[in-house]
Amino acid sequence: MVTAAADCLAAPVLSLADALHAILARNLHSLAAGQVAQGPRNEDRRGQRPKGKRPPREEEPGWLTTLYNQHVMAIDFKNTLDLAGNTMAVFNLIDHGRRVLHWSRATYNPSAEWVAQQLRNAFMDLDELPEAIVMDRDSIFLPIVKQTLPAMGIKTIRIGYKCPWQNAVVERFHRTLSDELLRDVQPVNDRHLNRLLVEFRKYYNTARPHMACGTEPPVLPDVTNNPAANDPDFFKTPRKLVRQKWLGGLHSSYRWAA
Repeated sequence: MVTAAADCLAAPVLSLADALHAILARNLHSLAAGQVAQGPRNEDRRGQRPKGKRPPREEEPGWLTTLYNQHVMAIDFKNTLDLAGNTMAVFNLIDHGRRVLHWSRATYNPSAEWVAQQLRNAFMDLDELPEAIVMDRDSIFLPIVKQTLPAMGIKTIRIGYKCPWQNAVVERFHRTLSDELLRDVQPVNDRHLNRLLVEFRKYYNTARPHMACGTEPPVLPDVTNNPAANDPDFFKTPRKLVRQKWLGGLHSSYRWAA
């Protein structure tokens, strides 16, 4: 007992700071030892993608940007009925760029030969042929894909089965055609409908505003002879607003008189 008491009195008395320092040093030593022990396991998992994180995507243009960087058109049929209830097919050719409607014709008997002739008629007035044409997998288009378009040097882009949204530009035009013409006018026959389609195509391209074109028509009007707004005599000259009727007054457009 006397020896143990003497040893306790001889031991140095640690301060609070020294005790905390000893505890922290011991914990850090244990943590370092644990990390060294787990090192090989972490090295084995190196290179694997951590959960919840994805690698950065490469800066490449998407398929939609790549498609619109080319001169692309789209074709498709729109079915409607005449006054007697017979089915007519309306063939439409529209541009992907400014949504210009290049061709629109109706027939009772659509065929591959008829479609090929309509394409030749539509391309007759163009300065430059499109690089590609988007179409669905209708059997009528099969000879067009294999013979007509390759002979013209035009590529074909065929959409998937039962995927009309992949040909969205011409499908959106079909909705416009139904809402702004076919629901209000009942054609008597194909000749009557073709006459209406000629005028509707002119209205669609030159007078109807489009959101895709910044509320402008696909074909911009010629304004070279119009007076400029900064002309001193612009507000001095009285101006008159002129209304132009389309399709017998079904639609109207307005412009300043010359």
